[in-house]
Amino acid sequence: MKQLNHLLADLHGHSIYSDGLCTPSQVVESAIESGLTVVALTDHNTTLGLQEFETKINECRKQGKDIIGIFGMEVSTQKGHLLFLFDNKTDAIEFGRYIKVGHDQNNFDEVVTISEKYNPFILIPHPEIPHVSSFTFDDIDYVLSQYAHLIGSIGIEAINGLSKVVMPSFMLKKHKQIVSEHKNRGWKANLFGNSDFHSFNNVGFGVTSFETELQITNAKEFLDYIKVLENKGEVKINKQNTLMHKAKSVFLTTIASVRYSVMMRRKAEG
Repeated sequence: MKQLNHLLADLHGHSIYSDGLCTPSQVVESAIESGLTVVALTDHNTTLGLQEFETKINECRKQGKDIIGIFGMEVSTQKGHLLFLFDNKTDAIEFGRYIKVGHDQNNFDEVVTISEKYNPFILIPHPEIPHVSSFTFDDIDYVLSQYAHLIGSIGIEAINGLSKVVMPSFMLKKHKQIVSEHKNRGWKANLFGNSDFHSFNNVGFGVTSFETELQITNAKEFLDYIKVLENKGEVKINKQNTLMHKAKSVFLTTIASVRYSVMMRRKAEG
């Protein structure tokens, strides 16, 4: 019997280049400390952190640390936020040149069409969670029917760790129906768990766990693997959500949000 290889992935999170409090290097360090083998950096509408992210990933791998970096971006569209995950920094940065920085300024269909040139994995984050620019379940129906040729290259975030930590349960009531909606609507897209981390203490909180006989050693191999619908992962919470963790998360998320608002206002003012 072949030995199974374990992959623990967190594919949604932010650094100081958008509304996070960690540098890209600290994101990688926190991912390793949390036991992750795959981590993505997906700052809002920017790829400015990806050079540092790649440098740190390569440095850690040379030291024998088992970590794979995924180069991404969370794009604000008029339908809601959308994660684009690439297997290399060059494609991510080139795609990023088409993205407008302002909130919800990007046309959803235009962005997806442009992205096809780079063959990314597209992940729909935090569906039906209020106040965070989320897709509705009907929006997901539209995406999976309109872009049926991308089936396998589109996933759905079933656990958004940050929302689970900082939001009251009643606000997540509809979001929690994802598993049943997935079955009832016949969505041909795998489910993922992510942290949506904005600070070091939430990296690796929400994860997707995979067991495979394949030897997956780089970003391309990992993205190729998750594009196969049969390769479903286990979506789960990976850390204990204590009262102290919750309080710290709320505090740090508030600081990150205020910092980002100030940064965006200064950009708008020139």
